[in-house]
Amino acid sequence: MAEILIPIGHDIGPVYQGPTDVGPESYDIRFGDGSFSLSSDEYLVWLSAHGDPASGSFDAPTRDSVIKAAEAEQAIDAADCLSALIEAGALAPINADSAMAVRSFAQNHRALPLQRGLGNNPDTPGLFQIQTESTVPVIVDAGTYFIWMYGNQFPSLWEGCTELAEQFKDSDAGDDAPPAEELLTRFLSALPALLAGNCVYFDRKA
Repeated sequence: MAEILIPIGHDIGPVYQGPTDVGPESYDIRFGDGSFSLSSDEYLVWLSAHGDPASGSFDAPTRDSVIKAAEAEQAIDAADCLSALIEAGALAPINADSAMAVRSFAQNHRALPLQRGLGNNPDTPGLFQIQTESTVPVIVDAGTYFIWMYGNQFPSLWEGCTELAEQFKDSDAGDDAPPAEELLTRFLSALPALLAGNCVYFDRKA
């Protein structure tokens, strides 16, 4: 079973209560109309699920890789923190080999854009670049770029994929247009790099 972990929510930073605080009371992650309030160790685990933009290698996050990365950042009881984050909904485990599980996730979450879109160029018009927090942009295909760019306009990731599939079908692509399932697969393939570059975050379905 190829289980991957997807971090949920938008990082809104540490929360201090006053000038005498030695450290933040919590690290808050915006989600829906509320937020997750994480301990420092839970926050390290949640961040580790995004990957490392400096690594240059973007593998889909798994329980083992996230725990290992968090422990390298001195997180205490990383495995317990990971379980707590899954229970709270701040991490979503998905069986990537199950089309049903992948679609269920996409039907219940929105993918919302962060960073700047850098467009394409005349030499490779089918490839688009998205700015990251490192010096190297993420390069994605046109479908993934469209879904990223307009993710905030659709109630769910799945509805974005189905809308784009219809647009492709009505274009010159015709019968060769990729179905919604393929567009979703492409998007998820690019997701590790998008997460590592802080290019996207997931919220609940609108």
